[in-house]
Amino acid sequence: MFSSTVASGVVLENTRTDPQFYDNSQKKGFYWYEDEDETLELPEEKAEEVIVIPPPQEVQKEQNVINNYTYDQLWVLHPDIFAKELDRRQKLAIQFPTVENVYSYLEVQDVAKRKSVAFAGAMGYVSQLNPQFSGENNYPTNVPGQNVLRNEIKTDDQDYLKSVKNDFALLVFMSEGCSYCDAQEPILDMFYASHGWNIKKLDIKEHSDIAEKYSITLTPSIIVISRKTQKAIPLTSGIVTLPELRDRLIRSVRMLNGEIEPEQWYTNKRSTDPLKFI
Repeated sequence: MFSSTVASGVVLENTRTDPQFYDNSQKKGFYWYEDEDETLELPEEKAEEVIVIPPPQEVQKEQNVINNYTYDQLWVLHPDIFAKELDRRQKLAIQFPTVENVYSYLEVQDVAKRKSVAFAGAMGYVSQLNPQFSGENNYPTNVPGQNVLRNEIKTDDQDYLKSVKNDFALLVFMSEGCSYCDAQEPILDMFYASHGWNIKKLDIKEHSDIAEKYSITLTPSIIVISRKTQKAIPLTSGIVTLPELRDRLIRSVRMLNGEIEPEQWYTNKRSTDPLKFI
């Protein structure tokens, strides 16, 4: 009994709580019932400095005189200076879209629109007074006039091809197994039936000397040759339609006859001649 009491005393002595235990503990914070006034330090937000790059001095000088023109002065301003003023005000209004800058741009734009209408009106009036400048006779803009012009040009072309057919001939270079040549033949037959021209078809292999003379390497190829001078001009290198063949032939014959210069290549007797004054 005594030994039991002694053992119990030893246990109680060993398990006695030290009142200074929690005071000496290194564990601190919220979970140990301690409120610590710890303020989380956040990094200071620094406002980014906006660096405004000033325009060059010459641009500043131009911007300083933007609003110096009155409306009346803008109306009579030289077109080159006016164009620079319009562009300058537009760019300034885009860069700094303030009420003043946008108004300044709209003002000069209004002048530009009115000037364009005024010029168009004056041009229309003067053109009507001087029909030699209008081009309506050579290039009608209405359907009836276009139909008449088309018929007249067709008649002129037929008459011209008929008048020169005995002085020129067509050489057509073909090759066996050429599908494009097969498609070109019916077109040549229609041309012969319409205009009666002499058309000579040559195999490029059998007549390689002639092909080499005129630098022919592809088939079908068509050239027009003068019977008098033996000068030739290539018309096609590949398949061509009947209207294209007719137009190219007429221009080439006129060139071989010395009737036109290269600058007049696309002209006809009813079109405006670029080398002749009105």
